[in-house]
Amino acid sequence: MTTTLSAQMLRVGGLIAYNSADYSFENYTTAGYFPLGARIALVWPGFELGAEGFQNVLSKPTFIFSDEITEAEKFRQIFDERYLGGYLRIRVFKEFFKDAPGYLNVGGGKYFDMYTEIIPVNGNPPEKRKFKEAYSVMGGFGVHFPLSRLSLGLEFQANYSERESLNPENEPIEDINYKAWIFSLQAVVYLDLFNL
Repeated sequence: MTTTLSAQMLRVGGLIAYNSADYSFENYTTAGYFPLGARIALVWPGFELGAEGFQNVLSKPTFIFSDEITEAEKFRQIFDERYLGGYLRIRVFKEFFKDAPGYLNVGGGKYFDMYTEIIPVNGNPPEKRKFKEAYSVMGGFGVHFPLSRLSLGLEFQANYSERESLNPENEPIEDINYKAWIFSLQAVVYLDLFNL
C-alpha cells in the first residue's frame, strides 16, 4: 500500500465579505464594511491548503470616538485594511452533507494596515498613519455547493490580531493600540482549474 502527498487539483476563488470588527479600545464604535478577496489552493480528498488575501475596496471601516460631543466634532479613524494569509481546510460531516460538503478552516496571516485620522475640532487636515504589521490567527467554517468545475461557498471566519499604531517617525504610539476580533461572513465563487 502506498501513500502520495501530491495534490489532486488547483482551485482559485474570488469573494465578497461583510466584516464587523470588535476592538478593545472601548470608546470606539464601528459600522460594517465590505472587503474583496481572492484565494488559491491545492486540493486533496478531504482537505486543502491555500493562500488568501483581502482588501477593503468597496468600503472602509470607520471608528468614531463616542464621547458626549456633537457629530461634527467627533474624532474619526478610517482604516485601509490589507491582509495576506494561509489556511488549512478540512471537510467534516461527510455523511450528512454529501451534496454540499461542510468544512472547518484554521489559519493565520498578517495585516498591513494604514489609517486616516480626522480631528475636526483642531482644524488640521486629515493625517495618514500606519499600524505596525500584525500577525493574526483565524478559525471558521463553511458550506460548499459544487456545480461541476464551478462551486459556491458560504463561509464564516473569526480573525484575531493585536495592532500597534505608529507615529510619522514609525515609533509606537502607546495609547493607540488595539486587540481586534474581525468577524467575516463571506460569499465565494470557486473554479477548479485542472487536476495535478
